[in-house]
Amino acid sequence: MEAVFRAILARPDPLGTRPISFEIKPYWKHDAGVFREGPELLRTVPKGEFHYFLIAFDHDGSGCHTRPEDCAAIVQQRLDSFTFTDRSAVVVIAPELEEWLWRHPSAIGNAQGLEAIADPKERLHQAFVRRDRRKPRPRDYEQIATRADLDAWNSSPSFRILKTTLQNWFPRS
Repeated sequence: MEAVFRAILARPDPLGTRPISFEIKPYWKHDAGVFREGPELLRTVPKGEFHYFLIAFDHDGSGCHTRPEDCAAIVQQRLDSFTFTDRSAVVVIAPELEEWLWRHPSAIGNAQGLEAIADPKERLHQAFVRRDRRKPRPRDYEQIATRADLDAWNSSPSFRILKTTLQNWFPRS
């Protein structure tokens, strides 16, 4: 996820934003940890160090068993209680990040014939097995996100939330 966010945040024109200065802090407890502890971790960030905060995690593996929108609302409510109201957003990717990547399959390559595999992470794994590799590496995710047509990613509800949020926070001049 870090590699994908790093790649797309570095592309202000396709995002429809001005250039964004950002810092990404992955959490070692992954999706479930971000859902359970993400807002509380942000409390340790010195006030004024950042203007906006974004929490993102995969719905699958998060431990939240309601709709992705409800999971986001739960986390957002906790963020708002820590004075991050109007300065934060939560993006819950359903089922998981690889879902965005498949919105523009030609950016992945070796993707033909894999449509029958429903799970986006497993489908991506199989595309890389065809390249004589076990699984994609962070660099592969970054390359896919750099090549992808982000307009095609707009068909993902969670990506649209991210893009709209960023456009509101960082409008073009």
